[in-house]
Amino acid sequence: MEVATPPDPRTGAGAPVLALATTHLPGQRAPRRGTLGAEAQMARRGGLWTAMLLLALALLTGLGTLSGLGVPAWLVPGDGEEASLEAEAPPGEPREPPAGGPRLEGQAPLTSASAAGAVPAGITGPRITGRVVDVAGKGVAGARVLSIPDSNVKTFGLDELGREGCPGCATTADAEGRFAVRVSMEAPYHIVLADAPGLGLSGRGNLPIGAEVTITLAQGIVMTGRVLDTKGEPVSGARVRALLLIDTLQHTPETMSGPDGAYRLEGLPAAETPTPGDWVGYMQAGWVEVTAEGFAPLLVNLTPPGGAWKERRDWILARGAVVVGRVEDAETGAPIPGANVAVHSIEGMHGYSRGAGLTSYSNPWAPRLLARTNSAADGSFRVEHLPCMGPQGSASNNGFANGKKALGGVSAWAPGYAGEALDLEVAADGEELERVFRLVPAGRVTGRVVESTGQPVAEVSVSVVAEGAKPGGWMPPVLGDAPRAWA
Repeated sequence: MEVATPPDPRTGAGAPVLALATTHLPGQRAPRRGTLGAEAQMARRGGLWTAMLLLALALLTGLGTLSGLGVPAWLVPGDGEEASLEAEAPPGEPREPPAGGPRLEGQAPLTSASAAGAVPAGITGPRITGRVVDVAGKGVAGARVLSIPDSNVKTFGLDELGREGCPGCATTADAEGRFAVRVSMEAPYHIVLADAPGLGLSGRGNLPIGAEVTITLAQGIVMTGRVLDTKGEPVSGARVRALLLIDTLQHTPETMSGPDGAYRLEGLPAAETPTPGDWVGYMQAGWVEVTAEGFAPLLVNLTPPGGAWKERRDWILARGAVVVGRVEDAETGAPIPGANVAVHSIEGMHGYSRGAGLTSYSNPWAPRLLARTNSAADGSFRVEHLPCMGPQGSASNNGFANGKKALGGVSAWAPGYAGEALDLEVAADGEELERVFRLVPAGRVTGRVVESTGQPVAEVSVSVVAEGAKPGGWMPPVLGDAPRAWA
């Protein structure tokens, strides 16, 4: 029996351990591979008894006093540590999570020499670990980290984190920037995003459960400029809001313009963050919405495809287009007073998908409600300040056969009547559009959808159009209590 010193599997340092050596006399056949001769078997039994004796003595007298007698390093506490046989197990044996935080299966345990690399405690189950650093490689203490399963199709905001049903999981990096964030077992891959005060949001996608990743945060972009009207006069008190869709995360930093129209919008992703033309494992899209009392809301693509952030942007607000009209009974022509009238926009409405399109989701800010009013005693209505084709154009992605861009629609409904929706185009600043609603009495149609074989078919959309009537437009859910001629 002799003492050998192989490298510690965790630290690489030599650790004295007990080893057995056997010899055989000249001319004597060596034991077959995989077997032990009599001398070796006796030596092995003696060595095992000796090792067991040393372990018993260690428990009784303290491990630190036996460090020179061949006790393995994984049993020897460091300076200032208390000896514990529960904190770590022998190499090759299952280990419980160390005091420094969670650890993945097969990950080397943390010792006093590697405690600086520990991840925050308290995270158990499936997770992704890593470190958030700045461009100099220094850990970002307190960075916010969140994970999103790449199978998720529900968009959500940062204020929803921690609520029931929210698909994202969040955590905070420790003093060295290390983190362990929970992930869903239902998805094979995930997106991990991080940000910190003064540093722009960044992240990586296509990360499997158990991955180790480093996320580098660069200085966040600050967009500045002025909000003006079409005459060049400053618009005070305008709300400037970024609508950023980073995978399914809604990130909406905002600010207000001052008396001189100046604004300062912080919280935008760093310049190093790839634009939508680059693939980092998740999709990015963004718009800027500028609103002010007495003006039409302005929605502009924040980063055109293949483009880059512009840190200086002035926004020009127009008074907008107008839609006027009347709501009447389709059978008698009598006006319908008090009818609900609502205008919605589909600007920016777009669908996004991951990879081969196995999962998809839509822009959560489109369609959006622009205005809602009621018809007067004579059935008339008027809605002003609609988005128009102003100096900075329109963010509409859709159009009509006549070549005009689609703004959205205007809808009307009243008790006892079926609702109706009519399309609206993006008009010029100051242009007046007219729409007349002829509502028919409400009815109800019931039935059953089956295949040619008679088998029922579920989840089929069914729409109803009055005979001889022109098909109406779309009445989206943002209209609230508006009735819909589909199920």
